[in-house]
Amino acid sequence: MESYTKKSLLLDVLNEVCGQLNIKVSSLIFLNYEFTNEQIRDLYQYLTLKDSLTLTVEAFELSQELISIKPDLGEDQAEDMASQLIDALRKEGRFENVWV
Repeated sequence: MESYTKKSLLLDVLNEVCGQLNIKVSSLIFLNYEFTNEQIRDLYQYLTLKDSLTLTVEAFELSQELISIKPDLGEDQAEDMASQLIDALRKEGRFENVWV
């Protein structure tokens, strides 16, 4: 049975609106995958380090880092999230030196 909490309903609406408008936002991706503030901070620290050293990050490498930060994230989920994040962060102009 599907859960209809206020949070899940709001997330459904946000996903639908962003999907219709073809908006890719990293914050929504983090919400969808239930990342905590600490996990987001850990990922941003990793990406900031790579960016400052002008080291590139490919989708597979990012998916592995996502799993190390959030171990309950499966391989398929991590790969999907990595590609979504790369698209969103590129559009947001974040970590520009990192993306291949």
